[in-house]
Amino acid sequence: MGWRYKAGLFLIAAVVIIWVTSAEVTQ
Repeated sequence: MGWRYKAGLFLIAAVVIIWVTSAEVTQ
């Protein structure tokens, strides 16, 4: 439960950050 859970959260956070930055660039 430990490292897999952290890896999942890290992946989701990375996707959100990339989505937000790309959205800001397009506007």
